[in-house]
Amino acid sequence: MRTPSLLLPEEDQPLYAEPPDDQLLLDLGLERVISGALDNWREYSLEEIYHRPLRSREAVRYRQHVFADLQSPGLNEAARSFLQGLQRARQTLLSAQKAFARRQQERWFLDALRYYLRAVDGFAESLAALSPRSKALQEAREYLESYRSSAWRERLQSELDALLGELAGVRYLLHVSDGRIGVFPYDELPDLSSQLQKTFAIFADGGERRRFSFADHSGLNHIEEQVLEGVAKLYPRVFARLRAFSEEYQNFWDDGLRELEKGVAFYLSYYDYTTPARKASVTFSFADPAEGAPSWAKGAVELGLTLKLLQQGAKAVANDFEFHEEAAALLVTGPNQAGKTTFARMVGQLHYLNALGLDVPAERARLSLPGHYLSHFPRREDAADLKSRLEKDLERFRYLLQRAGPHSLAILNEPFASAAQEDALRLSRALLQRLIDKKTPLVWVAFLDELARLPGVVSLAAQVDEADPTIRTYKILPGRPSGRAYVQALVRKYGLTSENIAEELSR
Repeated sequence: MRTPSLLLPEEDQPLYAEPPDDQLLLDLGLERVISGALDNWREYSLEEIYHRPLRSREAVRYRQHVFADLQSPGLNEAARSFLQGLQRARQTLLSAQKAFARRQQERWFLDALRYYLRAVDGFAESLAALSPRSKALQEAREYLESYRSSAWRERLQSELDALLGELAGVRYLLHVSDGRIGVFPYDELPDLSSQLQKTFAIFADGGERRRFSFADHSGLNHIEEQVLEGVAKLYPRVFARLRAFSEEYQNFWDDGLRELEKGVAFYLSYYDYTTPARKASVTFSFADPAEGAPSWAKGAVELGLTLKLLQQGAKAVANDFEFHEEAAALLVTGPNQAGKTTFARMVGQLHYLNALGLDVPAERARLSLPGHYLSHFPRREDAADLKSRLEKDLERFRYLLQRAGPHSLAILNEPFASAAQEDALRLSRALLQRLIDKKTPLVWVAFLDELARLPGVVSLAAQVDEADPTIRTYKILPGRPSGRAYVQALVRKYGLTSENIAEELSR
């Protein structure tokens, strides 16, 4: 039986997209999303999964089905119990390795193994009872059943139970006198409890009661260690079996269960990160993974900003987008601080999260699986850098053009903003036309309204309030640029029309 995988189907040879570079993760706000998702899950090294978006429809659907199962309350709780049990086993093993006394290490090894087997048994029983629908979890259930019924596991369980029983039967006497401690075989002694109760009965009522607590420390001090050695000499066969057992089963952790644990951790890390948004009624849905255009989403939001706004008691404004086969270039114009950059990030984020096999913050979506995720957002110039900002921008665009094509996705935010307006317009037209010729799906946030007139471009505009054009609505809708209208609204609002100025000068 193959090693169970919650991440990749057996019959599919998944094609991965080009790994994202640091600039893309920062541009699209994915660095904040991934870091937030990994915050409480660092021990599982999930970065490699989050940094490898898929290009295979079958692999994406495979993950979507698993994640849908793990969102059901019963399976979600079972998966968490599974991870918690394995974490307890791992922590106990780590404590055993740090313990100074060898016999303490061997005893804690038994506890770690016991926690491990309980976690496996509990998850196997839950999967059998809850009947998951995804093929991956069904295969995991079969794997766990096979593992539990194997001759190796039965022998391990039998020997573990027998050894724990023998250790539980260890009895000994301590004799403390004149600063010396002696360890002796246990003999039946008369029950003195009734005599003690009678002797101290006078203190039972009316006396001051005090509570005592004993320190619970993990290590043994030198006295306790010597006592343990004395006990081991009284029961040499039991402690010899303990040592032989811990040596024989030292590598008990099954590789298949490691993969299963990591897969469960991946889905729960994202689920926990997005839980505040889910509880706040933000809609998440599994997108239809598509091989190409049209690619669209309805009622979508940018995840990182949404979670930040929820912490502030506010809500994000949802938007739609669509890439047509005929026109895959979305050009977004509008006033500053109107949501254009957030919209561009949202488009990139949704495609990327979908390619990880996760649900996306949108009411409905059909999203392509790009082979290359391309981005360019403005950067501040570094005084220590000998290259100008424009030179670095041109180098970045050359890198993007080498990878651009129908199976790419480009998100560009105000390219050539560092150049003079005439140069920026000429360079922008050339770059935009090259990307259109390559049939590259792209979102271009523009400060140059003239670009919206190029053929093959879908013009989108950031909206403002009809009654007061200075108020942003953060809605991005199809429409021609109307930058002059914003300028005129601002001029009127602040009393800077030619009439206002003339009147002021005449005073």
